[in-house]
Amino acid sequence: SALPHPEILSINRYRHRIATMTSRDTKIVAVSHVGGKDQGDSEWHTIRAVFHNFADLPHHRGERVDSSTMECHGHMWAVRLYPGGHSTSKDDDQVAIFLGCVSPVKGMVEVKANYRIRIPSSGKSFRSRQKRVFGPRKSLGWKDFANRSEVLGDQSGFLVDGNLTVEVDIQVAQDRLPTWTPSIDVASDWMKLLDSATSETADVSFLVGGEGKEREIHAHSLVLRARAPDLAALADEYDQGTQIPIEDVDPDIFYHLLHCTLRVRWTDS
Repeated sequence: SALPHPEILSINRYRHRIATMTSRDTKIVAVSHVGGKDQGDSEWHTIRAVFHNFADLPHHRGERVDSSTMECHGHMWAVRLYPGGHSTSKDDDQVAIFLGCVSPVKGMVEVKANYRIRIPSSGKSFRSRQKRVFGPRKSLGWKDFANRSEVLGDQSGFLVDGNLTVEVDIQVAQDRLPTWTPSIDVASDWMKLLDSATSETADVSFLVGGEGKEREIHAHSLVLRARAPDLAALADEYDQGTQIPIEDVDPDIFYHLLHCTLRVRWTDS
């Protein structure tokens, strides 16, 4: 039979040499494949930012208000709101909304992603036409998302109780098979308990505010014992089902204080 071509023999010897070196002398600690194809796109996941009291936020053109950072697809993101428009907006009657990737992952250069920015209460949304590249200092979005006068309008549906809720759907390109990690967000679960608490589901009731401005705010005794022991001790002084008076405190401030108590771990220092 015919012998293999000399070039084929050379290639086979090279492959054998590499295999021998790898098995005998080299400890592989990481592998990078360059020039291959993406494994596909991730699922769409959503982050939400609620900007309270929108009308009172700084609204000179170019002034920015950032949400806290939120994890999605292994990266940290922030919603960046310009209540009075971006410096590049077409006029002074604009609201600009951008998404920024502020991931602290060491060595991160860029993230490729599709994204949609939505105001769920109004139904208005914009979506990227193709995957865009986010860098450590690069935000993407729309400088003319909506007219500010429209957002502030009573019939627009943008604001709910004066607050602007922005939802961003994110789908990232995956260059490796996704790794499942358990999601642990106890604080978020506690917030859901507080937000959904009613006289039927909660066992603590606070009557907050002065005469004529009272508001009933419900809570759960077990959560208070874990996160607000002073309030839990106060609740223990009353029979279950009794409205616990909290006077000389604005109901909204008390409610936001409860939110903060559940989300932030306080220390004595």
